[in-house]
Amino acid sequence: MRACGVLCVAVLAGAVALGEGNVATRVALADLEREGAAVEAMMESLRHSGVVQVAEVPGLAQARAEALALNVACGEVSQAAVGSASYDGTHRRSLGTVPGEGFAHGVPSEVCERFDKASTALREATSRAARAFANKLGMHLPRASFLATAEDEDAYETVDAIVRDSQQLEHFHAYNRAEDNEDDMMTVDLHMDQGMFIAFTPALMYEMDKGLSGNKAGSFLIELPGGRLEEVDFADNGDVIVFMLGDGVNQYVNPALENAGHAPLRATPHAMQMPSDGSNAWRSWYGRMYLPPAHAINSDYDVPFGEMRKRSIEAGLKGDAEGMAMGCSGDLFARELHESTCEAGALFCWHRCMNLTDYDVSDEICEAEDLELACADPEGNLWASYSPHNGQVAPRCVNVTEDSVYLTYAPTTEGPTAEPSPASTLSQGVALVLGAVALALF
Repeated sequence: MRACGVLCVAVLAGAVALGEGNVATRVALADLEREGAAVEAMMESLRHSGVVQVAEVPGLAQARAEALALNVACGEVSQAAVGSASYDGTHRRSLGTVPGEGFAHGVPSEVCERFDKASTALREATSRAARAFANKLGMHLPRASFLATAEDEDAYETVDAIVRDSQQLEHFHAYNRAEDNEDDMMTVDLHMDQGMFIAFTPALMYEMDKGLSGNKAGSFLIELPGGRLEEVDFADNGDVIVFMLGDGVNQYVNPALENAGHAPLRATPHAMQMPSDGSNAWRSWYGRMYLPPAHAINSDYDVPFGEMRKRSIEAGLKGDAEGMAMGCSGDLFARELHESTCEAGALFCWHRCMNLTDYDVSDEICEAEDLELACADPEGNLWASYSPHNGQVAPRCVNVTEDSVYLTYAPTTEGPTAEPSPASTLSQGVALVLGAVALALF
């Protein structure tokens, strides 16, 4: 089974040498920030396995250890945490955000304050590595018409330009499985991510009464060319950020490369299986997904990627497998793996659970005004997962009708606008959103 996933839900145990050679070349950050000999080795790794490690990132080891440990502890109390479950009995708790934003924990918490500080350092280190990675990737690939917009068919002629304008989603996940997996099921089936790539730190195991345990964080497998599956054994030294290519390179990078006579990059099929360390053990991980610019045009459907993602989400709500396949290349199609919800008293809004009491609103208050509780801006325009950044969205009482509009990108503007979209797809308590669901192939 192979899947095309909106979010790499559990890709993360790392990537290093397998068999007789490296399937994920290690490249020092300093070599990416200057023109170093290791860059060609990076490109070869991206063509072969689609995975590369950026190593020797200053401050990363300490920030990673602190943030991943505090992720578990903060998730116990934060009202921003979103819960979900997988088929093998694994429970996942997630804290989501976007670059430049924090977490709306909703409650005073010393451990969450510490998590915020540690996660900021980790996220900044990831940003630095991603800038260097994207810059060198752009320099080593030819200029080509990768993506167009409604106004400019050559809007994105370099890969680093795509990354610069990409929609980015960040998540801290904590996985727990109390019982042994007797059927040897995968927690996440073999799949490819819909984004161009994901940047992540290899997962760590955390025990509630002991802290970081040093135990193996489950099994992470990738499919190599020819269909051979390999378990990736990550030799942890703490200073590595892994970059793994997604199905986006098949959609809008490789066709342009092949037209220019260049070898294609490899989108990496991958899967993850949780360890069975008991109910006290958590697998903690951080990653950032890089999706195409919302206003760039998907040439297969001649619609912007933001609109395409909206249609895919709406199709998922209706159980329309064909509609859900819009985000996947070739003959891949999607099915829902996870459903995420917020705790009572919170609403999923701007990629996180927002505490209703912080906004003096509730279902009862809205019902008394004959309105509906929804994530919206002050004008009543609704937020959805494909919406651009808008710091004004919050839980509000709004008049939700079939004519209500969602915030989305307009090709002629730099900021969000409102366009008609059926409001019936808005579902309080169920967050079928980018970063909170994973899609997989049947």
